[in-house]
Amino acid sequence: MKKTSIPSISAINNFQFDSTGIHTWKAFNIGPGKHIQIDSNIIPTIMIKEDSCDIPFHSLNHHSNTSSRTEISDGTFSCQNEECILSFPTYESMEGHMLIGDCQLRLPDRSSVDVVKTTYLEKLHATNSLPILMDCVSSVCHDIKLSKGWAMKEERKCKRFNDKQKKYLVEKFNKGVVTGRKEDPEKVAADMKTVKGDDGKRLFLLEEFLTSQQIISFFSRYYRKNSAVQEQLITNIEVELS
Repeated sequence: MKKTSIPSISAINNFQFDSTGIHTWKAFNIGPGKHIQIDSNIIPTIMIKEDSCDIPFHSLNHHSNTSSRTEISDGTFSCQNEECILSFPTYESMEGHMLIGDCQLRLPDRSSVDVVKTTYLEKLHATNSLPILMDCVSSVCHDIKLSKGWAMKEERKCKRFNDKQKKYLVEKFNKGVVTGRKEDPEKVAADMKTVKGDDGKRLFLLEEFLTSQQIISFFSRYYRKNSAVQEQLITNIEVELS
């Protein structure tokens, strides 16, 4: 048979065959298309059967190796899916099951917590009763009288540090500057709860304790303030010398 090539066939998406040749389009039913005339002698005859029952089928012979079959000692064949629990009397029935894929999977091992929950739920359904909480909350709520605005968020009051707090924090800051090892704000906050004065008593009261975030903010403000003062002194000295 003579081989006939169609130019630019990769750009063609639709084909229509007739007795004179092939009609082609780049897109379906767009434009007149192009007709390629082909010698009728080289076109093979194709017979189309409407009814599929007229088509003969032949049985397939399986030449699979017996070692690939999953055979149990009692002569039955188990599914090749390891999690499937089904077994079959013949290899052919097992193959049919594999083609359908209707496997019955083995249930996963349940933990003791799941077993307890399931058992508890089964007992509840068996007795047709559910645990009822005592209705004591509503009676207590009726006795409590709340003032207007009780659920509103309280305004955050800004409290200034007293002289004792400022002096302690400045000493900690200067100590870090001199030694080159900055004080840890969390450690400073913890030390404020146990530090004692010259009289042997605690230096700070409970309401004077500071959090690490408050100490960080103070150190940051104090550093910026000192930097501004130093820059101003340097500027004044330069002006005087000039």
